[in-house]
Amino acid sequence: MTCRIFLVLMLVFLASPARSAEEVFPHEPGVQDRYGLAIIPEPQIVSITENDFQLDANTVVYVAPGVQDSFPVDSLLDGVAQTSGFHLSKTNSRPEANAISLSLIPEAQLAKAPPGNARSEAYLLDVAGRGVAIKAAAPKGLFYGVQTLLQLLAQGKGHVRGLRITDWPDMEFRAIHVDLWFHLDRPWYYEHLFRQLAHYKINTVVFEFEDKFQYASHPVLSAPGALTREQVKQLVQTAKKYYIDVVPLVQTLGHVGFIAKHPEFFRLREVAKSNWQLCPLKPGTFDLMGDLLDEMLDVVEPAKYFHIGGDEARELGMGPECREKWGDKAAVESYKLWLNFVCEHLKKRGKTAIVWDDMFLRHFDAADMARLPSNLIYMRWDYDTGKFPDRDKLILKLGYPVWIATSVQTMTPIFPDQRLRVYNNANFIPDAVALGVKGVLNTAWEDEGIHPETYWMGFVCSAEYSWSGKKPTPREFNAKFFPLFYGRDQTGLAEAYDILSEKGFIREESGWTKEFAALALPPLPDANFRVDSSWREKHGSLVALANERRPRYQRAVDIINANLGRDPKNRYNLEVLLLCARTALHFTDLILRVDEINQNLLAAMSDHQKGDDQAAINRYQQVGRIVDDLRYEKELLFDDTVRVWEKSTYPKDLRHIPGGREKLVHQIDRDFYYGNKTMDLSYIFEVEEKLALFAWQQNLYEVIVENLRGDTPW
Repeated sequence: MTCRIFLVLMLVFLASPARSAEEVFPHEPGVQDRYGLAIIPEPQIVSITENDFQLDANTVVYVAPGVQDSFPVDSLLDGVAQTSGFHLSKTNSRPEANAISLSLIPEAQLAKAPPGNARSEAYLLDVAGRGVAIKAAAPKGLFYGVQTLLQLLAQGKGHVRGLRITDWPDMEFRAIHVDLWFHLDRPWYYEHLFRQLAHYKINTVVFEFEDKFQYASHPVLSAPGALTREQVKQLVQTAKKYYIDVVPLVQTLGHVGFIAKHPEFFRLREVAKSNWQLCPLKPGTFDLMGDLLDEMLDVVEPAKYFHIGGDEARELGMGPECREKWGDKAAVESYKLWLNFVCEHLKKRGKTAIVWDDMFLRHFDAADMARLPSNLIYMRWDYDTGKFPDRDKLILKLGYPVWIATSVQTMTPIFPDQRLRVYNNANFIPDAVALGVKGVLNTAWEDEGIHPETYWMGFVCSAEYSWSGKKPTPREFNAKFFPLFYGRDQTGLAEAYDILSEKGFIREESGWTKEFAALALPPLPDANFRVDSSWREKHGSLVALANERRPRYQRAVDIINANLGRDPKNRYNLEVLLLCARTALHFTDLILRVDEINQNLLAAMSDHQKGDDQAAINRYQQVGRIVDDLRYEKELLFDDTVRVWEKSTYPKDLRHIPGGREKLVHQIDRDFYYGNKTMDLSYIFEVEEKLALFAWQQNLYEVIVENLRGDTPW
């Protein structure tokens, strides 16, 4: 959902390198500033007590009667073993001291937490010299209390300051988004994802399966290697283990290239030549929609919510059927027809629909907003704002249920601007909490085809502020994130993130910069060594920036390599981060080496004018070697890119499936998503590929040969 309306004003906002520390919504100091403690998400109430606790090999875990769900206990035992090496024993007999106890209590003892869902996730954590007590009204609350304790144990190496925490979430729906448009993750990665999200108290994952689900009713829609019904059921069960609900997102109006690209469904298109959108009026459209909804519901039961998409339906009412039936109201009425059908279908299954709200803000007036489905939550998405814009409060003011959506990535190649991601999540979410909004989805659009491991800072930031909307400051969040996510021994990674977040050289927020996208090789010389000297005039500013940025990208590479040598937490994430830094460095070197080619061509022309054709030919040979080196370095980086990516994802080109490449129907649509430009990962090197280095080199060699042969061609 990102062609995603980036206003010109945003570019001014993005100019500030300190953007992540900016506050639109006022924040209170958190436990980092007050007590030197790093806990994400920020607890609601913390008080410091006198006696500290020290974990040791003799510490036991006491499981009180009534605690039937074993997972909070298992999570505690596994977490302690990973961080301390201690393999604690558990007991059902209450010890006098040196114990971590887990017990369930009546909700009434959690009176400080708001009634309802918040109390089912609330917990009490008491740390004293004699032991630690975690109490909650439900297993999920116990689990969340365990996650807080594990963070404290890790940063203190088993020593925890005496304290008392009373904690609960401000938002009941704290979700992140998995977008499977252009890739499919390996099974181990989903458990890794759920485990880590749950550690930061995220409770929902919205899966946009697209063609990565095997639809029995319409097999043609499923890509080779798509998840089977049993695999999706297993995924749902794995998520439940971590107290995470899986919510499906199925587009059935716009963004339906995975459907409308197939000849079997051409007849359902809104616009005949476009695979973007289906027409609600055409016979067969609703039958298809119902089939897709039902199949997905059957495997994700008992999901409470179902995200129906509905955004960016740019071809609304453009088809002849809609124009003939509704005239000027075709856009609104066709959208209503689709919405009412989908919501009624879900209502029969006891589900509440979630819909993107941009089409309402674009097309609906107050009269159109009357008598809309009752089982509907409107999701206001805004990926650059720090505050709920007044222009976007229309639906909220009408009294309809509204949740919000932030983003960890929009359309930035290589690596997201983490400063903007923190700005968006650390301000928009608290502003929504203050307005009474009860849910947030942190979207992870795959438009630019970057690796999902680059999303974690944004995911964790939304976990922070959807749980505790008033605190901490964004500066505190940044200070907490790196030691919690990578381990207390990490150094310099905040600097590496800042370097990789910088834009304006090769990347903008939405795609490549015009200057980098326009990079070209110098014109070839003629047989008399003459060459056009205008290349530097066209690309001089880009070369100057490359010289300026190269030491910074090298610095990022060095920082990440140094941290990889320290046996960090989330090692795979750092491997991906290193790949991002190397890619930025490679493109910088590409610019500088092409500039070197240009300098050699100009120098060769000067050599010829001085009568030294041998020197000129030698320079041409050197240029050929530069091209060979560039091609070698690119292939080396591409191979490493494939190797690192495919640790967590299946091959994008489906070469792991016999006949998979041939069976996949690969098409682009009107949004021309970067991650969909090629069937493999070569889209990452789009600008370099367009240079056609090999062809240019061979043409240069022909010039050399022509000069060497002179008047004796044989």
